[in-house]
Amino acid sequence: MDWFHCNVCYMQQGTTFYITSCGHIVCKTCMTQDMPKLYKHNFHFLWISTQLKPQEKIYFRSLKETTQKRFNSISQAWTFQKQQHDLHVNFYKQYITKAQNALQEALQKIENQETELKAVKSENAELRSMVNHLKSSLSRSQSSSR
Repeated sequence: MDWFHCNVCYMQQGTTFYITSCGHIVCKTCMTQDMPKLYKHNFHFLWISTQLKPQEKIYFRSLKETTQKRFNSISQAWTFQKQQHDLHVNFYKQYITKAQNALQEALQKIENQETELKAVKSENAELRSMVNHLKSSLSRSQSSSR
């Protein structure tokens, strides 16, 4: 925590610092000598030590460490979300592949049925022609027999 200093004497010397209720950082020397002169009213202060509560410690952590932890958390969240996105994309890729295969099968079936329909129509036309030929033959033979 070499980034902060006493807000009264501006020194970084000493190992004991306090933070006042108004947010000033003060060394032990200034706390005992100058603070009563500066504050005419009661003020509260907190010893800056390893016993600080977690919600107080966050203000004294190294920015580098805090940033690295946040970056790691963000990185983990991004990795998880990307994996979920990739799973979603892969699901739809498989879905599209299955749909394309089903479409190809349906188109092949339609093509086969159209071919079969042409053959049936052709056979039907031949049979009609034969029936007409037989009818006309039958009519001729009946008219000649009378």
